[in-house]
Amino acid sequence: EELLQHIGRNLLAIDLLSALRCRQACKLLRDHLAALVPEADARRLQWVAEMTVPSTSRPEQRDADAIALSDFGRSFKLAAAARGTGPSIFGTPLPTTGKTAFSVRVDHSKGNEGCVKVGVARADGSLGWGLFLYTGRLLRRWEPAGTVPPPDGWPEAPDGLGPEDNQKQVMKDAAGRPANLNGKAKGAVITVCIDHDAGTLGFRVNGGPLLEALKGFPVGAALRPWVYCAFEHALSFAQAHL
Repeated sequence: EELLQHIGRNLLAIDLLSALRCRQACKLLRDHLAALVPEADARRLQWVAEMTVPSTSRPEQRDADAIALSDFGRSFKLAAAARGTGPSIFGTPLPTTGKTAFSVRVDHSKGNEGCVKVGVARADGSLGWGLFLYTGRLLRRWEPAGTVPPPDGWPEAPDGLGPEDNQKQVMKDAAGRPANLNGKAKGAVITVCIDHDAGTLGFRVNGGPLLEALKGFPVGAALRPWVYCAFEHALSFAQAHL
């Protein structure tokens, strides 16, 4: 039994889906590898509807900011955010060691403009950093009371709080000029890359090269996926598990 669990955990680390399929091969494996199920569930990527932070306290806008989940929580649809504003939407917690990458696909974007930020937030949802597809810049989540400095030990940039990365232009074309996904947002896949030990954040756009965005996160920081939407959008995790 211990040998089977050891093999199962190694397979889980290499390929989660293969590990789950292996467990379904026969009753013996289903029984002896049952302990892998909670570990696999912990790596499941889902949006957490109850953590959604509306853009305003007005009841009528809170209803507009409500999201509809589908595909076992992997996808969400925002029907009608307010003009130029929208809710913050969070995913399930990420690991705190090693390197993590998750991908978010834009299934729909009003006007194909990409008025959405994709990135990570603190586990409590109080602070976030994301790639704004409309401009290709790195932006920080705005607090309800306005932009305020982050707690000690967390990166200050951007949004005017740190000169080095103030709305840093992350996306650039082959000539080094600013680039974005305005007019090209639908179908785009944004991969968010976190090195938990080095405390860095980067992005890949449509499978392209790693774009370094920010450093200075606390080692082992508790983070979760974060998306901010303005106007109507539909987004999905491009994979079911980490």
